[in-house]
Amino acid sequence: MGEVCVIPGRPLHCRLHSDSGQAYHLYHPAGPPRGLLVSVHGISRNAREHLHLFRPWAERLGLVLVAPRFDRRRCQDYQRLGRRGLRADRLLQAIVAEVAERCRLPDRRFHLFGYSGGGQFAHRFALAHPHQVLTLAVGAAGWYTFP
Repeated sequence: MGEVCVIPGRPLHCRLHSDSGQAYHLYHPAGPPRGLLVSVHGISRNAREHLHLFRPWAERLGLVLVAPRFDRRRCQDYQRLGRRGLRADRLLQAIVAEVAERCRLPDRRFHLFGYSGGGQFAHRFALAHPHQVLTLAVGAAGWYTFP
């Protein structure tokens, strides 16, 4: 599969190389990147809106921004990391690895935000993979897993 060039300052819609059914939106800041921010959508699957709303902040802080879109059929239970369907946590790990390579990020740890169903996903991802999450922000998760 041919590599799509990452153009700083221009948002891209991408497909994961190892699984073309998995889409994500990517934004690379104009300057050299200082880290990675992942924003996870709720059940409305509005990943593009997350990219649009977080872009100015990512640009200001020099963060590469990723907004994965977990497909309703393939990742029907992404909020719970995939008890039914594909494992959304593993898909995010593959996206992060691909973006880290594409954008030449030395650190694969990242800042993680999730809203609603994405908040459920984000806090469960942080519980399952604490070594990968630098910071966590959760909005309106509705249900929480208690440690």
